[in-house]
Amino acid sequence: MNAIAPGVTNTKLTERVVKAKPALEAALKFRTPIGRFAEPEEIGKMAVFLASDLASYMTGAIIACDGGWTAHSDFAGIPPDRITGWE
Repeated sequence: MNAIAPGVTNTKLTERVVKAKPALEAALKFRTPIGRFAEPEEIGKMAVFLASDLASYMTGAIIACDGGWTAHSDFAGIPPDRITGWE
């Protein structure tokens, strides 16, 4: 069995949350090295890949499909004013 660990993805729920806290949207995008949220189709493509014969020898994998979030493992060097909205 494999799994996908998605990053923040553009959905109706995400839209509602970031509209309520605009600073949170900026902080999340700043924290994501690719600088944007995923589109649902991008996460779906990973699911299609994992369901295909191309992934026939993969097992027990957790695939980060998160725009670099996992690779950027901490907030070191991010100014505090850029991470407001988390409270």
